[in-house]
Amino acid sequence: MRATKLATCIAGALMTCSLISVAEAAPPASLNLAPSYPERPVPLRGEDRETVLQTVGQPAARQAGIGDTEVWDYGTFRVFFRGDKVAFTRVW
Repeated sequence: MRATKLATCIAGALMTCSLISVAEAAPPASLNLAPSYPERPVPLRGEDRETVLQTVGQPAARQAGIGDTEVWDYGTFRVFFRGDKVAFTRVW
């Protein structure tokens, strides 16, 4: 009985080690985990409106938010401003 428990324990430890090594392995180069958009950079947090206009151009639509917030819609992403600075950008 004791030998069976030891064998089970060793097998479990080996399985855990193999799972850890698989999890730490890099994905294959052919696997694209997230889309990238090098042809159209998105504005970064803290950029001002003028920089956004120079970088990505005029938005398709502008919406006023609550208080001093505003949303610029570019179709594939939206830029959320607070005051004159980018608060965040949402990409889909």
